[in-house]
Amino acid sequence: MHRFLTSTVIACLTRQDIELLIGDLKSPSNSITLEHAWAGSTDGKLLCLFAATDRAALEAFLKAKRVHTEWSVLVDMEFD
Repeated sequence: MHRFLTSTVIACLTRQDIELLIGDLKSPSNSITLEHAWAGSTDGKLLCLFAATDRAALEAFLKAKRVHTEWSVLVDMEFD
């Protein structure tokens, strides 16, 4: 599994809408797992860290959920 960081605009969503979206993104999938999410309501951004078999699978998953990302990054290095 590869890890991907994505950015999504959430400017018009309420806290409850964001919580529903995160719950939907956490729904079971064979090839996609939402590992963590960060929301900045002031800036209107949602950053998500996904584990996915590949970028195409992640894009198909997000499209099926009607989530439009600004960008996605394959995480191939991690530092503390």
